[in-house]
Amino acid sequence: MDIVSLNYFETVGIIPYYIVYKILRRRAITNSSTGFYNNVILPASLALYRLSRGKLIGKNLVLIARKA
Repeated sequence: MDIVSLNYFETVGIIPYYIVYKILRRRAITNSSTGFYNNVILPASLALYRLSRGKLIGKNLVLIARKA
């Protein structure tokens, strides 16, 4: 396989992740936090991803590959 592109994603998601899992040490995700994440954090991350053309660091990677 040949890597076509490899970019970070979810720049905004780094801060909530750190707070919830590292500082508050929670292990489970509630329905309300999932709704907030899907309706606020993810769209903000997508907007930053598009504006930065995938050049900002994030907590996830987006890899696009092609069969050789």
